[in-house]
Amino acid sequence: MDRESIQWGMPIVDPDSAIGAGWYLELNGERVAELTEPRYRMGEFWYSYRLTPLTTDPVVLDRLYNKDEWESCRVGFRSRKFGVLAPHAWTSQPPSRETGRVWVRSLDLQLDPGPSIVERFVSFLKRLRSKR
Repeated sequence: MDRESIQWGMPIVDPDSAIGAGWYLELNGERVAELTEPRYRMGEFWYSYRLTPLTTDPVVLDRLYNKDEWESCRVGFRSRKFGVLAPHAWTSQPPSRETGRVWVRSLDLQLDPGPSIVERFVSFLKRLRSKR
């Protein structure tokens, strides 16, 4: 195992999942960075991501690495694949400027897949009955 895998976890290669596809980082609803290159340490609940700023604005960049911003709950994680926020995600600390990585936990999504096949069938039967 290489040094980076020991420090940041094993790479996740699954672009079809929310975890593998990465996240957008939002501050007060403004998209300011991307989280890519996910890694996972076996036996833990934390994922590490490479943080790539989407801005060159020095004020926004200072906020991006500011501990107070992260502790104020103004940070949001939006799935790049599904476009929804992970409502309970949080970090252990702000991203590191030196490593460019951040640890994140609870990247759970609540997706509404719509009615199930059974619900659609029951709805169909109800519509047929009401037409009689």
